[in-house]
Amino acid sequence: MPKVAENSKEDKITIVLSVDEDRLGAVIGTKGRVEKYLEKSLGIVIKIDSEKSKVIITADRGNVEAALKARMVIEAIANGISFEDSKKVLENPDYTLEIIDISEYARSKRDLMRIKARLIGKQGKIKTLLEDELNVKIAIRNKYVAILGRYQDVMMAKEAVQAICRGSKYGRVLKKIENYKIMRNIYY
Repeated sequence: MPKVAENSKEDKITIVLSVDEDRLGAVIGTKGRVEKYLEKSLGIVIKIDSEKSKVIITADRGNVEAALKARMVIEAIANGISFEDSKKVLENPDYTLEIIDISEYARSKRDLMRIKARLIGKQGKIKTLLEDELNVKIAIRNKYVAILGRYQDVMMAKEAVQAICRGSKYGRVLKKIENYKIMRNIYY
């Protein structure tokens, strides 16, 4: 969970995120591209502490929403979602990120590997199917599954991921997704 510090002197808000060392480069981007894009688009300041693998987002108190959007984009990138997909959060107000700790469903490391394999499927088929059917982006990294997309689609994808983690048959999960898509097409 990121720390949020208040700097009453300057009336600023600061969000500190821990990022795995091997994903810090993706968060910064080539020649600082990601960092600069977020700063320019959102009117925030990003500092990278490479030694501690921390990303520090600072914004004016009146710009809290921008700081939270930057946090969502950085968390998405840190969890394996591309910058191009992650920056859709800035363009689309109903986009959200959900991160699921799949180790909660595993009893051992071997069990965790089995669950990850079920989520990915043969040649990535299940992961791709979930992404295509629900119009979301999914990244599976270490013990986490990150899902990015429109809120309702993300919640359905989360439900599907959790069902697969609990051992549900693919057919049941896909039937539920089909029913959701029918309802989505009626109401959206």
